[in-house]
Amino acid sequence: MKAEAEWLEIFTESESSGLPQKDYCKQNGVSYWKFCQQRSDLVKRGLMRSQPFLPIQIAEMPQVKLPVMIEIQLPHGIILRIPPDVAV
Repeated sequence: MKAEAEWLEIFTESESSGLPQKDYCKQNGVSYWKFCQQRSDLVKRGLMRSQPFLPIQIAEMPQVKLPVMIEIQLPHGIILRIPPDVAV
């Protein structure tokens, strides 16, 4: 079992690698499930910050027919699907 300091080093290396977390884990023989579990545990205990949100800018666009679903693909393979009639 890895010590807390080892996990902190793994998370630092993962972030500096520029790879999606799943790819980093695969290349370094780390269980992705365990990686996520340990990261969550350290964040809850205040030993590590959660990943910050990235700022985005939304430009004014002319009225167009909205698609059935708005999709936003985030790093690490996460896809957000938002109905077009959601009020912002």
